[in-house]
Amino acid sequence: MKNIKQRRLAKRRKGSGRKEILNKSDKLRIIHRLKRNPFTSLGVIATELNLTCSLKTIRNYLHYSGFKWRKPEYKASLSRDDKESRFLWCENYNNFKYWDRVVFSDEASFEFLIITSVPITAVIYCSKTLQ
Repeated sequence: MKNIKQRRLAKRRKGSGRKEILNKSDKLRIIHRLKRNPFTSLGVIATELNLTCSLKTIRNYLHYSGFKWRKPEYKASLSRDDKESRFLWCENYNNFKYWDRVVFSDEASFEFLIITSVPITAVIYCSKTLQ
């Protein structure tokens, strides 16, 4: 209150507040470790880097740094018939001579910028995601 009355300032003092548990080198080591293997769990990161903070602290820092957690999507394994039909398709088009003119697409929208004089023969569009 004294600071507000005398100086008309409502700022906090430098250095006041809770000290950060993670220092700069810890933060850099976490980021580098995660970039080397993005599938590493927080527990493994904490033990490998000998961090004394909680996993929630690491998670909060990663969220603050722009990392997002996503659960891997479930992919069903292929049935024997699916594998066989894919194999037969590959054998059928093994000697297809225009592969350089074919574009495979899932439901993504994009524009073609044709720089070369080779026209695109076909766009193969999948309405379902391949398993």
